[in-house]
Amino acid sequence: MDKFQHKLLKNPRVGANIISLSIFAWVWPTFWKGSRKQLDVEDMYEPLREDKSERLGNKLEEVWRSTCRSAKKKGARASLLRALVSMFWKKFLAVGLIDAVNQIGLRLVQPLLLGQLLAYFSPGSTIPVEHAYYYAGGIVLCILLSVILANQSLYWCVHLGMQMRVACCSLVFRKVGDATQHIISPDTDIP
Repeated sequence: MDKFQHKLLKNPRVGANIISLSIFAWVWPTFWKGSRKQLDVEDMYEPLREDKSERLGNKLEEVWRSTCRSAKKKGARASLLRALVSMFWKKFLAVGLIDAVNQIGLRLVQPLLLGQLLAYFSPGSTIPVEHAYYYAGGIVLCILLSVILANQSLYWCVHLGMQMRVACCSLVFRKVGDATQHIISPDTDIP
């Protein structure tokens, strides 16, 4: 396969700090450049190390062979889904935990804080004004964290799907290449 000849730019996500990662500030220069001119090949970034097709394909091929061996021992069919889950289960778990914290933790705390804030405005309330400010600040903080976590969860789901597609395409490409080499070998008479 031909190598891409153009030197790719360094991926801005590699050196991004935690704040830049959480609010996606690392993509802002690309958006800015894209708003001024049409992006072309010279504007492409090199893929992250964990997103390279060779690495993902090697790992999936290793897991697939292991899945095939264990399925053969059990007398069952190998499952690509099982291979993908065994390869990406840690990332699935991380995305699930991020979403659980958002859905269970933050979304349940917001109504409680809102209830306390509304109690401050009820007639005859003994809640100090400082506590009302804390409740209001807590609501704003919960909403802000909820938005950040929801965006991160969505980003990681899409990123995980991309990695699974790249790994599967790499594996299929290798299998087709192996089959083609086997079919068109020097021993075969093809005019």
